[in-house]
Amino acid sequence: MLSFDGDALVVPEGTKLPSVTLHQITTRAKQLGRQVISRPLTLEHAAANPLWFCNSLHGISLVDQLRTETKTTTPPAHPDVAEWRAWWWNQFR
Repeated sequence: MLSFDGDALVVPEGTKLPSVTLHQITTRAKQLGRQVISRPLTLEHAAANPLWFCNSLHGISLVDQLRTETKTTTPPAHPDVAEWRAWWWNQFR
């Protein structure tokens, strides 16, 4: 899971399994001159910013709903998601 805050890529802070997918995405973000920030992903942040679920099998998937007991929220889409997805899948051709 990762997010954006403006042009900065936000990766979740905390203990997690190493992820080749996340490593590749953060490397590309840095190559594009984007800042990579490690901080907690709060529900408030996730509801207001583009949110992606990433793994090596499915690539980059948009999170299109966040649900709590009382409401469902739709995070905004990232304007460059098609470019990022194309970059991801082109690595395997």
